[in-house]
This record gives sequence, structure tokens and C-alpha cells, in this order.
Amino acid sequence: MIKLVALFKFKPGLSRKDGIDYYENRHVPLILELFPDHFVDYRRNYFELDRLVVPEHVDAPPPPPASDMMTELWFESQERYDAMIAAMGDPAIGARVAADEASFLDRSSLTMFLVDERRTPPGPSLER
Repeated sequence: MIKLVALFKFKPGLSRKDGIDYYENRHVPLILELFPDHFVDYRRNYFELDRLVVPEHVDAPPPPPASDMMTELWFESQERYDAMIAAMGDPAIGARVAADEASFLDRSSLTMFLVDERRTPPGPSLER
């Protein structure tokens, strides 16, 4: 599996509630329309900035993250990932995605990267 992670921030002046609503009800359907068979999983993780977790061993809380959310896309192969990247290079597709993102995201905050995900196999401590 190939995993792509993207960090985003909502446009200034857009509430978290409205940003999430737009992403879930307008942007996600567009992405599914434009890339119907490119990825096998698509998740959005919205940071709850008012619930920042600070472990007891940390002396001072860290600054809040520069992003409001993290998106994850899983691809079953390098070929499917490459196909999506190539499709994004098509001006008709890339322009639609960019225009829609500009409706609710601060596009200058976009950070995307591939990750090397490691999983812990289930064991007694994870079998609850």
C-alpha cells in the first residue's frame, strides 16, 4: 500500500463547522467523482484544537498545529498512485480540484507527503 497524507487549514474567516461541512458534503463527492477508482481508502481527520493532549512529562504545552485537519489516501499500488497524480496534471481535473479547494481551504497551507506507515500487530494490550 501507498499512503498519502495531506495537512490543510481552513480559509480565514471560515468556521470549523462550515469547513467540515463543505469538505464532507461538497469536496469529498467531487474527489470521488474525479477519481472513482484511484484509491482504496479516503479519511479526513479534523483536529480538535480545544482538546490538545499534553502528557504529564511535558513541561509546557506545544503551540497548536498549523493545520486544521489531516487527510489520508491509501492506494493499492504505485501504479494507482501514479495514475491519480497524472490525472491531477490534466488541466480540466486539476483546475476543478484547485477551484473547489479555494472555496474552503487556505491553499498556501497545503502540505502533502507520502508516509511509511508502521502498524503494531494486535496483541493482548490491543484486544479490547
